[in-house]
Amino acid sequence: MLHTVYNILWRDHLPNKTVYGSLPSVSSVVKRYRLALAGHVSRHEEPAGKLFLWLSETKCCVGRPCVIIKTLVEKKDTGLSGLELLAARKQHESWYKNIVNVSPSAEG
Repeated sequence: MLHTVYNILWRDHLPNKTVYGSLPSVSSVVKRYRLALAGHVSRHEEPAGKLFLWLSETKCCVGRPCVIIKTLVEKKDTGLSGLELLAARKQHESWYKNIVNVSPSAEG
């Protein structure tokens, strides 16, 4: 989209680093919002907060990865699991300071 906004043609052969500059990658922005949502939901006593750590017993479709927000936050985003993750999310200031608001890199 930035190529279109800046009126850069495909035949100009500008590298993406030149076009995008220091903008964070889309995946790092999505990760930041996913972690913010996880922290927000888990601090409340509503059913959504309790369901966050729940794992379904049902199998995923053949050929499809079983992706749920719990596994994304545990394995891909933080490296914390189970009770460690729950304890970290309960501490609002440190969750946002150390995990959510970590500066995303331009590479992702």
